[in-house]
Amino acid sequence: MSSRTLTVAVPDNILARIRDRAKLANRSLEAEVVDLLTGAVAGDDAVPADVEAAIAGFDLLDEPALRRAAESRLSPKDHARLEHLNRKRRNEETTKAEERQRRELLRRYERAMLIRAAALAELHRRDLEIPNLNAP
Repeated sequence: MSSRTLTVAVPDNILARIRDRAKLANRSLEAEVVDLLTGAVAGDDAVPADVEAAIAGFDLLDEPALRRAAESRLSPKDHARLEHLNRKRRNEETTKAEERQRRELLRRYERAMLIRAAALAELHRRDLEIPNLNAP
């Protein structure tokens, strides 16, 4: 994907929030801004650019690699934290930091699910056995 440089004047309070999001996500400020812009202009059914890049070569992967991708998920620690933050959000008010963390964990969860779905679709397209992902 080609890219161009864009210079934009951003209010200090907005820039501070974007910096916080980038730090929370452990990403560069530039990566966070690109992600925000991508999300702002993408349709509701659009696949995020990072996911699209991750699944672009699935048709070239061998079966074991596809099976590993089909098992993509959040770590147990991240999954538990996301559940906790979702529960807290339903029952009481969350802090701004908690809400940012919840959104980032949700974004990572959705990314894992899209990768998982793409891997399963490719296994199905090849007429290969679909693994039971609910098994322990």
